[in-house]
Amino acid sequence: MGKNKLEESFTAGVKRGERGSTAEYHKLKDEVMQVEQIKRGILEIVREEHRREHPQRSHDHSR
Repeated sequence: MGKNKLEESFTAGVKRGERGSTAEYHKLKDEVMQVEQIKRGILEIVREEHRREHPQRSHDHSR
């Protein structure tokens, strides 16, 4: 599995010799995970609203 943007940024900072705390990295990673979870929830709500507004029409195959 590939790295996410936070990991890429952290890795690039380490390669440049920047000093960041591991605790700060994990705090930011947790925040990113929370935001991604919220985003997934919002997308699910939008999909559900779309389903209600545009119901699938079933095809009658029993001609």
